[in-house]
Amino acid sequence: MARPKESTYGILTGLASLYSANKVRKLGSQYEQINKKNSEVISHELTRVNTGIRNLGELSIATMAGVYELDIKVGQMVATQSAIMNHFENERLKNDHLGNLKLFMREVKKEIQHIRTLYEEYPVWAVYLAKILRDMFNERAITIEQFKDLQVSEIDWAEEIIEDVKSLHSTLYDMLE
Repeated sequence: MARPKESTYGILTGLASLYSANKVRKLGSQYEQINKKNSEVISHELTRVNTGIRNLGELSIATMAGVYELDIKVGQMVATQSAIMNHFENERLKNDHLGNLKLFMREVKKEIQHIRTLYEEYPVWAVYLAKILRDMFNERAITIEQFKDLQVSEIDWAEEIIEDVKSLHSTLYDMLE
């Protein structure tokens, strides 16, 4: 049997099939290349996103750590400021107390002078007032130690007044006899 003759249509169809097969093979190759490139780009972008997320997480942690450290420092600063304010308040109270002691001793000195002046006309009454003043100092335990924070000259002044209070009664009483 003889081989059938190819028709033009058959040849064209065969050539078209060859051409199409070649095209499909090329398209498949190009698709694989594009798919590979897309996979690489997607992989690269995912890596960048993951790195960004990791960096964002680290940044968040660093920011929170910074805020936490600031909170600790603010707490320390407030405590220090409170301690300083307490110190100044204590100093103010101490100075007020010392000022009050000075005023008290000044009034005592004036009272001693008043008792001495009173002695000239009313000796018995002056002796009685001197005794009350001395007893008051003894009952309240007024001593020079309470004036230790004053300057030396003020301590000496307070000591003289305390000694005057102690000796005033006996001096005036002895002068009565």
